Amino acid sequence: MLTGVLDLRSVGVTKGRKRILESVSCQFLDGLTYLIGLNGSGKTTLLRCLAGIAPYEGNIFLRQKELRAYGQRSLARRLAFVQQHINLPAHIQTYDFVLMGRYPYLNWWGTYRAFDRAACRAAMERLEVWPLRERRLTEISGGELQRVLLARALTQD
Repeated sequence: MLTGVLDLRSVGVTKGRKRILESVSCQFLDGLTYLIGLNGSGKTTLLRCLAGIAPYEGNIFLRQKELRAYGQRSLARRLAFVQQHINLPAHIQTYDFVLMGRYPYLNWWGTYRAFDRAACRAAMERLEVWPLRERRLTEISGGELQRVLLARALTQD
């Protein structure tokens, strides 16, 4: 019986000839979950599988539906992935970057609406980065950048 927000069943990953993950089965329930392990133990690989951006064997269910059954836009409305390292566009302001988290919700014309902008502002205020909204991503500190990345994930809803 599937009961978690995320249910993993015998998830495995092989890169080249190296087995990265071997038959991982677990559940992630509502709330906060920590993923802890040694360097090189497969934590990032597992997260990439959960985000739908890495191939895997086995099954991953998101709210009782197989992850592979979701389209990209539908999955992006349900999951956000904050990477440890990211290539930043030097020219973009923090507000515009966070607003991009609303991309899965764009209307047919591809424009952001008032509630998209409100969601962006609310997330930025919650993480105390609203005062940085006009600064470029390359002009803020590493800690501020992490909060901006989290604000974008929250904006994604």
